[in-house]
Amino acid sequence: MVNTAAVQQYDEVKYSDDRREALFLANLLRMKNLPEGYICPKEERSVRALLRKRMLLVRQPTTHILSLEGLIARHTGKQITARAATGLTEEDVAGVIPDRHVQMSARMNIKAISFFTERIRQTEKGVEEVELKEEYGQLQTVPVIGKIMALTIAVETGDIGRFAHAGN
Repeated sequence: MVNTAAVQQYDEVKYSDDRREALFLANLLRMKNLPEGYICPKEERSVRALLRKRMLLVRQPTTHILSLEGLIARHTGKQITARAATGLTEEDVAGVIPDRHVQMSARMNIKAISFFTERIRQTEKGVEEVELKEEYGQLQTVPVIGKIMALTIAVETGDIGRFAHAGN
């Protein structure tokens, strides 16, 4: 299958129709210069979709943590770490920020962080029972890679045998 996003468009073609495009692709294929796409096996697609949703969700609390850090720095002049920002509760806000309107904004960030963190945990529970393929088991020997990240790498990479060399 052709990876259409990776095919270089031929700029000097004045007219484009199915016949000319088919000839262009046939020439790329003949020269072994046609980028191939990968079709994820049907049984892995739902897990991949859930792990992709998790990646999307992980970005959200980060945005709110950074927003909370900036909010506190602007209104109090104090720097706060991401770990400290994540540990703040709605009750803590009054002791950190004097202005009630800014407190409301900070509480919204805290609620959003909590909301997205819970959704991330739910997605992780949804894929916990999935068995990691043997060839990806070594990923978990890397200190920062746990089961969820190893699964993500495994379903996004697909069959490792399709790569000719380690550099591919």
